[in-house]
This record gives sequence, structure tokens and C-alpha cells, in this order.
Amino acid sequence: MDATDLLAIQVTRTGEILHQLAEDIDVPTSRKRAFPGANLIGFILWHLARTVDWAVNSMVRGAPEVAFDFDFQGPADARISQIGFGIQLHEADAIAEATTPAEVARYFELVLADATQWLQNNPDLSFVPDAPAQQPDFPGYRTDFYLEEVRSYMEADATALLILAGPATAHVRGHFGEIGVLRQILG
Repeated sequence: MDATDLLAIQVTRTGEILHQLAEDIDVPTSRKRAFPGANLIGFILWHLARTVDWAVNSMVRGAPEVAFDFDFQGPADARISQIGFGIQLHEADAIAEATTPAEVARYFELVLADATQWLQNNPDLSFVPDAPAQQPDFPGYRTDFYLEEVRSYMEADATALLILAGPATAHVRGHFGEIGVLRQILG
């Protein structure tokens, strides 16, 4: 087993967890706030799926994200909202209102298939991608806050492996814990 195999296992397991959450969380729960200032679970689910798609495609491969061809509408459309970096709470709420857990799960199945197929080709993950140059030319991907985040990976000389191990796996796993806490609070 090598790093590529491990990443494929991690991304697959992320998909299994996200799918289970999508089955367990109904639409009203996904749109209910656990406490003032908390993100809605529906937004977090969308953000998780979007983060993996973004990390694999926009950050590492320089390829179009799966979301660009998915049927997210309004504020959940990736061309408008990128992956949710630096957005206001009301914008995150609008994304939760525009999606359902089942829709996010369908989208992530496509992301998972895309990422798995790419990882099966055993790509070189030791390179430092030119992430700023690879960003899509959509409004959400052109905000100062977003571009600063992208540049931070370049400044850290983050390899493709580190980007995939960070945002695409560790970051997502942290949000799974957040969802667990929010669900407990909501009862």
C-alpha cells in the first residue's frame, strides 16, 4: 500500500460516512440551527462534498469540478459560492435551504467516482500544484478571501499529497465531528 492507495481508502470512507449522514438527517434537521451563530448541518454536508471536489480537481488536477455539471441551484451553485470559504452565515443558510442531504449524497457519489478513477491511475502526488493559476474563472473563486486561502497552499509548498490529505480528508473528518455535536444539541 502506498499514499495513493491510502488516500483512495480515505476518500471512499468519507463517502460512506457522508452517505450515512445523508440517510440519517432529514431535511428539517439539516435546516435547523443548533445555537446562534452555528452553521446549519445542510450547509456543512454541502461544504464537505464540495471540499473534496475542489481539492481533487481545482487545487491538484487543474480540472473542472464535478459540481460545475451538477444540478445545484441558486446559492448552492458552485460557480457562485465556490466551496463556502469566507461566506457570511446568511449565505451558508441559503445554501442549506437550496439543497437536501439526499442531493448532496448523489453529488458526492459522482465526486467519489471521479476521484477514485483518477487515484487508480496512480498519479504523482509529490508535485506542488500551481493552484492559483488553476482556479476556475467564476465569481466565487475570485474573492480576495478565497484567493488568499489558495495562495497559502503555494506559500507552504503544499504538495498534491498534502492538499489531498489536508482539506480533502482531515478537514472533512473534523466536520463530521461537528455534525455529531450539532445533532446531539438538536436532539
